[in-house]
Amino acid sequence: MSIDRDTFENTSEDELEELSVPDQVLGFLAVNEDRAFKTREVASQIGVDEGAVSTALSRLKDRELVEHKATYWAVTDDVERLEGSAGTNEQRLCSTTNWVRRTVSTTASWIKISGAGLDIPGVL
Repeated sequence: MSIDRDTFENTSEDELEELSVPDQVLGFLAVNEDRAFKTREVASQIGVDEGAVSTALSRLKDRELVEHKATYWAVTDDVERLEGSAGTNEQRLCSTTNWVRRTVSTTASWIKISGAGLDIPGVL
């Protein structure tokens, strides 16, 4: 996966190494919480192989962090579940947040760390 120059210059080596495909997928879907996407759309938007995204989505579904209907995927609307996920590894989520902010073009929604939880504007 390629990254933009700003991300390259402003993200620590540790953050870049820790940013897994599930982190990227969940971050993308959370930023776009008002929409559902096909696997290939998510893959295209985050610049990751469709097979890897498919695997990540299945694992995120097993953890009940995303929802699946027909060929579409969306982040869960269960805020407590998302907060619980954020609390398990806040530093990893922070890396995801930074990556999503630099990668996804949006003005309406951002993922923010709020204490040990996840704050998704418009959902809380």
